Amino acid sequence: MPESTQQPVSFLVVGGRVVDPASGRDEVADLLIVDGRISEVGPGIATAHPDVGQVEATGLLVTPGFVDLHTHLRTPGQSHKETIASGTAAAAAGGYTTIVQMPNTQPPFDTPDRLIGATHHAQNEGIIRVLTAGTITVDRAGHEVAPIAELVAAGAVAISDDGDFVDDALVMHAAYELAAQVGVPVSQHCESPALVNSGFAHLGDVSRQLGIPGRPASGEDAAVARDIALADITGGHAHLQHLSSAGAVMLVRAARARGIHVTAEVTPHHLILTDQALLSPRDNHPYDTLAKCNPPLRTALDVAACVEALADGTIDAIATDHAPHAANEKQTTLEAAPPGMIGLETAFSIGLQLVA
Repeated sequence: MPESTQQPVSFLVVGGRVVDPASGRDEVADLLIVDGRISEVGPGIATAHPDVGQVEATGLLVTPGFVDLHTHLRTPGQSHKETIASGTAAAAAGGYTTIVQMPNTQPPFDTPDRLIGATHHAQNEGIIRVLTAGTITVDRAGHEVAPIAELVAAGAVAISDDGDFVDDALVMHAAYELAAQVGVPVSQHCESPALVNSGFAHLGDVSRQLGIPGRPASGEDAAVARDIALADITGGHAHLQHLSSAGAVMLVRAARARGIHVTAEVTPHHLILTDQALLSPRDNHPYDTLAKCNPPLRTALDVAACVEALADGTIDAIATDHAPHAANEKQTTLEAAPPGMIGLETAFSIGLQLVA
């Protein structure tokens, strides 16, 4: 077979501030891209390649692609909210090159076949790399542990019943043991159902002002404490999703000091917004349903604790919990509106605002 005579496709990204924590690089430099891969990085590279097309990046940041640990692509079963194509396009626009899709779909990714199908669908329809989390329990019902080893063999990078806390401690003990055996984290939505009851805003001044049921921070704190204990007992890896309370932050900090395998994430909205965001009137209501999420937006004290924990490494990552809904689903009462906020396209600018 004759060798291909096709010339490589090359271009330069010129004059940007290249920031790469892995290599310790933070400098104004050029990048030479050849066939979709970075070939050279350094100052003055453009002068050595005068015939190569250029993308001007002066005054801009050039970074490695971001990874989101927590994205809802809503496929299958809820494509009126989001699709693989629209979700991955939003991620790419926000600087992400890899995202982890959560399994609270219809049906959920609780069998190897479903998980493989979801991953293949994402690879075919998406424009970035999509990894997949399998469920903790069968049908996300919280009663029976899913086939975790088989899900991991099929490609699951974590297990999660995200959106629901698995309340049964015996079920979770078994899940942590099985996850530890195959080396994946248990990515848990930590809010105790008995304590948060049917609340749909942080229990505090704002919920009382609006006269609505509240979700107390103690519901998050109790759930976090339970899962830390299970990780300690089993030697498993507890990854705690979207921390939002100062109490939960304290528990994670103490657990890490004791050497328990605990990691945590925080969302962009829990780093900049408080429950006061609910008080903006919208759609003829005295509140803003766009600010409804689980766990809820909390107080300025909680926000400050999350920012401090992210800065000192107690919280490992900003994860978007990108949870899109159709516009008409949010245009209703606060009680009826589904919880969730979008974040893929705005996460980096919010994080940069905190740095500034």
